[in-house]
Amino acid sequence: NSVGAGLLWNSRYVTFSKLNGDTSYIAINDLGLGKLSVSHPAGEPNLTLGLSYRDNGTQTQRNLASMVNFVINVVSIDQSVKPTLKVYDSTGASSSGQFSTALTTGVNTFALGSLFSAIDETRVVRIDLDFLLPTATDLNFTELYFAPVPEPSTVAMSLIVVCAVLYRARRRRSTAVSPCLPQDAAQTP
Repeated sequence: NSVGAGLLWNSRYVTFSKLNGDTSYIAINDLGLGKLSVSHPAGEPNLTLGLSYRDNGTQTQRNLASMVNFVINVVSIDQSVKPTLKVYDSTGASSSGQFSTALTTGVNTFALGSLFSAIDETRVVRIDLDFLLPTATDLNFTELYFAPVPEPSTVAMSLIVVCAVLYRARRRRSTAVSPCLPQDAAQTP
């Protein structure tokens, strides 16, 4: 086990084990907040990697009600891996779900709605993220975070921009010269 910086709390606990219990030949570099690099050599049994985010010794609650996605930003991965996310609340209830697609390089998103229907998302005390890594897997990610619901002002501004672009495109189309009419007739109101 190694302890690194926390995602939401003050601690991240990293555990790993092979199916046969041997922990040799595994290179794990805990690079701080949300960053981790794992190198699992060829010929070795599958590796289970677990990341657990929680306070050390206390049950500090976090309100995740405004969060809609859990995001993993992957720098590199060379095998098919679908992590499982498990969320615990202060009553002891938990809910888990697996990413629907294998991780790819870039931003990978897990929708939290299905997990939050079974727990109290306003009183989250622990998050576990588990990976089953096949032999010869190299995995490097730089960010793990919860993405909130966009602010109403952000949504409103986006809609205004889209409407303005559509209005301008429609206006240009209506003032363009029609190729079917003579130029004099097209300019007559």
